[in-house]
Amino acid sequence: MKTTIPTSIINEILSYINIETDFNDISPKQTQKLIKTLIELWLFIYTKQTEDDTTTNLKGFTNIDKKELTKFNIQLLGIRLQYPDLIDILDRCDLIKINHKYNVGKFYKSYRIETSFISTNYTQVDIDFQKVFSNTQSKKYWLERYTKYSNLIEDCYNTKIDMDQYIKWLINNEGIELKPILVDGRLTKRFLTKERIYLHINLALKINFQNIWFKISDEGRFYSSISNLPYTAVDFILLYGNKTSEIDIKNSQPLLLSLLVDNKTYSEDVRLGIFYKKVADDLNIKDKEFKILSFKYIFFNPKPLKSGKVYDSMKKLYGSLIDDINIIKEDGRLSHKLQKMESDIFVKKIGKLKMNKLIRHDQVIIKEGDYNIMKNYLENEYRKLGIEVIIKQK
Repeated sequence: MKTTIPTSIINEILSYINIETDFNDISPKQTQKLIKTLIELWLFIYTKQTEDDTTTNLKGFTNIDKKELTKFNIQLLGIRLQYPDLIDILDRCDLIKINHKYNVGKFYKSYRIETSFISTNYTQVDIDFQKVFSNTQSKKYWLERYTKYSNLIEDCYNTKIDMDQYIKWLINNEGIELKPILVDGRLTKRFLTKERIYLHINLALKINFQNIWFKISDEGRFYSSISNLPYTAVDFILLYGNKTSEIDIKNSQPLLLSLLVDNKTYSEDVRLGIFYKKVADDLNIKDKEFKILSFKYIFFNPKPLKSGKVYDSMKKLYGSLIDDINIIKEDGRLSHKLQKMESDIFVKKIGKLKMNKLIRHDQVIIKEGDYNIMKNYLENEYRKLGIEVIIKQK
C-alpha cells in the first residue's frame, strides 16, 4: 500500500535517531521498526488534523482520543515505548507541536503538525512499507558472515541517497529512455514510467533505512543492495554524508578478455574504448544495444557462438577472435573467468584499500575528494596486467 509523506519527515527522523545516544544500541531491525512507527504516528496525527473542521491550513491544534493513540507502541531494548514517548520524539524532531495548556476530558492534550519545513519546494515520497521495511538480516549478521569484507559492509551501512534531489530528478525526467533489456531473447526498450519511479524510490529508501543485503559469488564478486541500485540513483549517493563521484572502467570485461586471446585489432579497439561502438555501427544498432547482445551471446553464454548477425560481424571485424572465444568456452564458462579477473581487481585489491568506497562490480563510488587517488589506484592495477584503461567521463 502506498503512503505519501513529505520527504523531510524521513530526513528529520533519521537525523534525530543517528544523533540521539539513547538509540546507539538498538539493532538495524529495531531502528527500522521505530522509524516505521514514528512515520505512521505522524501520518495519523496529520490525517486527524486535516479532517478536523475546527482547524484551518494546519494552524490549529486537534484533540485526539487517547484510545486512538494506544496502538502506537514499540518494544526497544526491553523497554516498551508507549505513544506519549513516541509523540515526545516527534516533538523533539520538530515534526509536531503539543498544546500543553489544557487537558480536556478523555483527550490527551492536542496536537498540530509542524509546517515550517513545508514550502513550495518540498518533495513527497510514496512509501511501500511492506517493501521498504521487509525483514532482513542485521549488520552484525553480515559482518560475522563476511568477516573479510567488513570494510565494504561498513561503508554500505554509511550510505544514504539524497532523496529530495533524487525524487526531483526522477519527476523531471519521467518518460526518458532507460537502458534496454533482453526479454525472451529480444531487445526491449524501457522508459522511466511512474511505476518505475515508484520502484526506484523505494529501493533507494531501503538504503536509507539500512535494509541491506550482501552476497559473495563463487567468482568473488561483491553483491549488495548498493550494487543492485538502479543506475539512476548513483549520482545521488552520499557516503558518510559526503557527495560522491563514480569511477567506471570503460569496456572492463572486453579489456580483460584481451588478456585471454591474441588479437591485435581487438586489443587496440578495447584499449581505445571503441569495441562496442565499432560492432554496433556494423550491426546498425546503438552501442548500448550491442553491449547487451554481447553479454547474451559472447560473454555470458556458455555455448559457443557459431552463426547469426553478431557472429558474422565479429568474424568480419576481428577475424579468428570469435573462434578463439569458442575454444575458451569449451574449457569452462568465459563469464566466470572474466568475473573472477574483475573481482580480483575490484574486491581483492581496491576493496581492501583504507578509503571509504562502494563497489558496483566494475565501478567504484568514492567521496568527491578521493576521485584522483582512486583513479590512480585503478589505472595502476590494470597497468600491472598490461592494460591501459579509459575512465568513463561523467
